[in-house]
Amino acid sequence: MLIVRALLFVAVMLVAATGMGNLIRRDDEGRLMAVVYGFAIEWALAFAVGVPLVLLEKRLSLLAAVLMGLYLLLLLAGLIVTIMRARKGAGKPTGKPLSGSEIVYLGIFLSIVLFVLYKTVFYAYADGDDSFYVATARVAEASDRMYLLDAYIGTPAPIPYRYAFAPFPMWVSSLARVSGIDSATLSHSVLAPMLIVLTYIIFNEISKLLFGAENREKRYMFLILAAVFELFSNVSTSTAGTFMLTRARQGKEALACIILPLLFYKLFKIAKEGGKVGFRDFTAVFAITGAAALSSLLGNILVPIMLLGAVIWMFATGKGLKNAVATGLPVVISMITVLLYLKMR
Repeated sequence: MLIVRALLFVAVMLVAATGMGNLIRRDDEGRLMAVVYGFAIEWALAFAVGVPLVLLEKRLSLLAAVLMGLYLLLLLAGLIVTIMRARKGAGKPTGKPLSGSEIVYLGIFLSIVLFVLYKTVFYAYADGDDSFYVATARVAEASDRMYLLDAYIGTPAPIPYRYAFAPFPMWVSSLARVSGIDSATLSHSVLAPMLIVLTYIIFNEISKLLFGAENREKRYMFLILAAVFELFSNVSTSTAGTFMLTRARQGKEALACIILPLLFYKLFKIAKEGGKVGFRDFTAVFAITGAAALSSLLGNILVPIMLLGAVIWMFATGKGLKNAVATGLPVVISMITVLLYLKMR
């Protein structure tokens, strides 16, 4: 029964993320990027709704109800956009069939990813941070109270503002409440492999910018190299690969392996297209900034640094004030978050 429920949860999450992500996915981006953008939108909304409710000491059930309502509205809007795009793209020629070498390279890459997913689902990793982050999600799910009970011993405690301003575990708890899968199982065996796959979808899109969408052989070689590097990246507890393969259920992993690479991809794509920032680009960067704020307070520092670099590049290369402002404006989310944290902690 649990396996069926988990598979159903994955299917619903993928459909929901695809629908929402298609609202901001550009036509020249891969269809799988809709899933990545969908998760970014979910996280941005979880931050916008979650932080006020946590600070006001509201119930988790209220957060879950509001989030699911917003997700449903965006899903319906996204499905309309998806259907319109499907009709518009009907009859377009498909890509060329894979050559022998491309099949080999793609097979090697997928084999590595499947091996990683197998180890993630069926094996456990001893991580001290889980005793707080996963426990916090489980306590909130069981008690319907957010950050008001100590994650270690369950006694009442003051709100830890460092974590209240980055309530990623509350997003996990909300999903657990709705799906009926407890937070620990959801974190380790269901969400973890999904988040790992998101990373490789982003890497695939980056490979298109580096080598061109048609040069699949070099792209697949790049993906193999990236997968091998990630597989053997546990030279330190602080590398992005270590977080991805051992902590793929925590906000810090989402920041290091999904949000920052996604922002890099977005800024790289804007730069390759002459620095022009369209409405969907602006909305995507805004969602990414909100997602970073949800994942960790550190996201409110790292994302503005990246955006500042992009703004400086735009001014230095004469890309126009409008594009620079559109790129830097999402920093407002991070600034407000940091100022509130400094005032309340």
